[in-house]
Amino acid sequence: MYDKSETQGVPMDRRRVLCAGLMALGGAALAGLAGGCSLLGIENPNATASQETTDPGFLELEGLEVQFNVESRYWQWLMIDDMSSNLNGHLVVAVPVTAVNLGELSSVISDMYCKAYGPDGSQLTSLSSRYADDIRNTGNIAVNGSTTCKIYLPYSGAGTYTVQFDNLLGRKPSVSFEIVYDPQCGVGPFPTNISGLDAAQAIPQGESFDVDGLTLVFSTDVSAYEWATVSAPGDEYWDGRGAVGIPLRVTNNSGKTVSFSNVAYRLYSSESYQLSDASWWFPNSVVNALGSLVPNQTAQALLYLDYEYSEVTCHCVFSNGGMPVVAAVWVP
Repeated sequence: MYDKSETQGVPMDRRRVLCAGLMALGGAALAGLAGGCSLLGIENPNATASQETTDPGFLELEGLEVQFNVESRYWQWLMIDDMSSNLNGHLVVAVPVTAVNLGELSSVISDMYCKAYGPDGSQLTSLSSRYADDIRNTGNIAVNGSTTCKIYLPYSGAGTYTVQFDNLLGRKPSVSFEIVYDPQCGVGPFPTNISGLDAAQAIPQGESFDVDGLTLVFSTDVSAYEWATVSAPGDEYWDGRGAVGIPLRVTNNSGKTVSFSNVAYRLYSSESYQLSDASWWFPNSVVNALGSLVPNQTAQALLYLDYEYSEVTCHCVFSNGGMPVVAAVWVP
């Protein structure tokens, strides 16, 4: 997914510019490189290939040794909450990195020489413009110098992610490691405003969709809706507020017992802003009535929205393995 805001200021074709520069400068360019500062991997076109290593997360390129911490317990999960970005609501995995320059010349690490790829093989949007301590913002590393930083990867589903370095002369060492969303990380794909999640393409009410092994479908039978008033003495916000309950049918197809109370979701208004969840106040709601579902069991309960406006389409965003699933619901 291309996001101009994430890549603004990064040249579109540095490879072409570099080749043109080397052709134009000839011996002068090579002499300059030999003077003590170089772009990554350019100082010695005839250098021997990096030795193979069995260390997970390790790569070496002409004296630059880079170690990615591929143990998930050291990772940090974040969420982009920026309605102006095409990555709004996307989760981000921050992986610690250490780089040591044992070469004879200083090295530069930037977006030009370091790229990341998702499980489907597509190049991931660089987040170096958003996170200052991304490895692609490292810049110059002096001889015998080192840096400790992170690489920020936009999460695109469970699978194998690859980080590749490129010296622009045919050498492309890389590391690959598995990333799977941890639902206990405390972060979900729930931005303040879902404008960037393309709510116009939301799953229509009445159509089923899957969330972490459960098949869900919102009823279109308006006569089955329930209008209620929250009774919460002492709670200035909720006490006396109106709520509308929309029937939600849930089928457990996961092959194991699942509690719906562990399903992560958020509600959004017709104006795309996050709503408070009224379901906790009602015993017949999805969070209180469904309980644990055994394999192949189907049950139905009400999902209560904070009722403010009539004749509007609201949205419910579910986390499906860390990826957002947007479903539309009609409030008459």
